[in-house]
Amino acid sequence: MFRLLFFIFISTFFINQSQSQDFKKLIVGKWEDNNSNNENSFQLLVQDSINFVFAKVLQANISDSTVITRNKIYQYKWLSNNILSYGKLPDSNPLKAKLFPPKYSLMRIDKLNNEMLKVSLSDKDFTKNQLDSIINSGNYEQYFGERFIHYNKLDLLKEKNKVLVMGLWEDQQSNDSTSYQFYIQKKQFGLLKIKKEDRKKPTMVKPNKAYDYNWINGNVFYYKREAASGFVKRQEILNKYSLIRIDEVDRKNLTITFSTRPFNKAGLKYIIEEDDLEQYFAEEQVTYKRIKVVKKM
Repeated sequence: MFRLLFFIFISTFFINQSQSQDFKKLIVGKWEDNNSNNENSFQLLVQDSINFVFAKVLQANISDSTVITRNKIYQYKWLSNNILSYGKLPDSNPLKAKLFPPKYSLMRIDKLNNEMLKVSLSDKDFTKNQLDSIINSGNYEQYFGERFIHYNKLDLLKEKNKVLVMGLWEDQQSNDSTSYQFYIQKKQFGLLKIKKEDRKKPTMVKPNKAYDYNWINGNVFYYKREAASGFVKRQEILNKYSLIRIDEVDRKNLTITFSTRPFNKAGLKYIIEEDDLEQYFAEEQVTYKRIKVVKKM
């Protein structure tokens, strides 16, 4: 009986140690908060097993090197297999460091894999003495409530096109009187036709010109067309999903290709699973030049 209990204890110890080690390795990297919006990317940059950074980066600059200043850096220490404590680095000025000592918080890793990180934060911050008392008690769970953050792994090689394409683009086929535009933000885009004299007015993305979209890979996304609403009787669109492929994009130019036809939900699922998207695109490309975004209404 003693041997069995000892074996269970040792097994549990090594499983916990293994999980903790996995967390320590998996958490290192660049993560983006799900609450990031079209202007800002809220990030957690875990540099190593000692330091991480909370950063706010403009979406337009997401593929640039993140500027990390001392006041964004936190030191952290694992307290258990899924709980860590962290606090800002003390001020480099000794007088300020004495006047404003760092506060400490707790973070619990609720879920972590190669793509996703979900954490809970302690309800309040602690002084060093309070943190030491909490560590001595070993009772961490009572300090966690409703504060949680859901992050996705930020792979810049995969994200580059998604970031660069955001903004307002004008079709080269635009003429002296009409501007054909492609407007894209983090969760919505619009295909616009605007009078040239209205170019300096706020960008109008009306419900029947706006589309939700989802990326399939780093170059292709699909969007869903909704029936126009209003006085006309709403009719269901059977084939409502279309594809767009990003062929080339930089900060000034964009070339895309539309799919040759729309698909229904089952058809879309099939071509995604088939993983042979190229056969569904037209030969003709559309080229745009980036223009200044006038605030979206």
